[in-house]
Amino acid sequence: MSPLAERAFERLLGRAIALDADAVAALRGLGEFYLVVEIEGVGARLLQVYEGGVRIDSAHAIRPDARVRGSLAALARLFLGRGPVEPAGGLTVEGDRDRLARLVVVMRGLDPDWEEPISALIGDVAAHHLSRARRGAGRWLRTTAQALAADTGEQLQHESGLLPSRPEWSAHCRDVAALEERLDGLERRVATRRASG
Repeated sequence: MSPLAERAFERLLGRAIALDADAVAALRGLGEFYLVVEIEGVGARLLQVYEGGVRIDSAHAIRPDARVRGSLAALARLFLGRGPVEPAGGLTVEGDRDRLARLVVVMRGLDPDWEEPISALIGDVAAHHLSRARRGAGRWLRTTAQALAADTGEQLQHESGLLPSRPEWSAHCRDVAALEERLDGLERRVATRRASG
């Protein structure tokens, strides 16, 4: 990311946090926190949380409280996703997991009130309608993404036969576990016979 793009992202993130009173309070409760975010193939940056705000800096500037590494997609799932807060799926986490989880909760719940600053530019009524349209578009995008994921899974599972159903997969896993158990038993018997013979 270029320094100009980085500064623009930092300003946008800082403004979004400043327009969400709950996020500001939660970040203040987090205290001063240094997190290194390392994106595979891109590099590492330091995210400093302080006094209810954030700053992005060089990852070499200070020893972090926590470090998270992974692909851009995995990091986006962590900070923007809706699943468990616990890092998973190709992410490596070191350091203070508790405070990292609290930061993730704040970022996922970020809900800035853009209506107020926009109303200063275009007026109250237009800003209200624009804000309502943005919320509606966000709901539509979430619903569409969920439907697409469900339809794609159904297509891969039922139509093409590329993926097993959940019961089929569970049965397969049980069969593999039973096979491993039998093989372990055979290995123990062979080892016992060799030791006694």
